[in-house]
Amino acid sequence: MGAESFLNIGKGKTAQHAFDKLVEKAQWDHGHAGYTGTIAEKNDFVEFIRPKGMRRDSVRKMVEQLEGVMYDSYGLPDLEPLQALYPKFNIQKMHNIYQEKWGPALCISLSDTEYLFTGYASS
Repeated sequence: MGAESFLNIGKGKTAQHAFDKLVEKAQWDHGHAGYTGTIAEKNDFVEFIRPKGMRRDSVRKMVEQLEGVMYDSYGLPDLEPLQALYPKFNIQKMHNIYQEKWGPALCISLSDTEYLFTGYASS
């Protein structure tokens, strides 16, 4: 089986509330049988707080760059350039969460009531 990347933005009183609504909608749209490649495959998330002063579009750009990370000849990700661009985030931890299709979704707060969820999901 493969994996597909997903990116969803949801609103809610909490990240959990936004996540639950997005998962429910994805299950409704794509079914409950599994392997949809959507947020419907995720049971949990790990939240990172957006640093003060970081714009929403910068968060989105960073997430896009997580997917495009280059790997060395040993299969290890080269995260140093991305870490240098976004020093207030733990890029290694974020990348590990993002890449794991069976693990939790990556969540980044965009505001007090809006959250970005992303990662790979089984397809």
